[in-house]
Amino acid sequence: MDKPQRINLDQDSFIKLEYDATHDILFGYCPDFTDMNMKESNNAFKEVVKTLLQHGITKLMIDSRLSYLDVSSQQHKAVLELFALNLYSTKLKKFARIMTEDDQRENSVLQVIDEGNIPFAFKNFKDIPSAVEWLKSQSS
Repeated sequence: MDKPQRINLDQDSFIKLEYDATHDILFGYCPDFTDMNMKESNNAFKEVVKTLLQHGITKLMIDSRLSYLDVSSQQHKAVLELFALNLYSTKLKKFARIMTEDDQRENSVLQVIDEGNIPFAFKNFKDIPSAVEWLKSQSS
């Protein structure tokens, strides 16, 4: 698989964003969820939504593997619910997420997806190449 040419976006942001214009994929690297930066976590996801809107991006991959969770499952779920709600205003068609090994976090994500009636295709993956392959494919 050829490595996409990615443009780094907003390097001052709390979340690292890269854009592959060739395949219209925004790559986001999930921030840490700690008590000290819940506000920043919400702001980071708002930055993702803002970037999706500004560029009309239709595909998103969020890598959650390296972020650290030190908040209650209710706090984590609240951040995810707000993010999912904000994604409704975008042109997003496909959302790939790289999973963690934390069962608590994965349960929160699944609850938000199941309860949210989201208007885009969503899929969890264990690795980035599989996620990118799905995002590039025509299937949902």
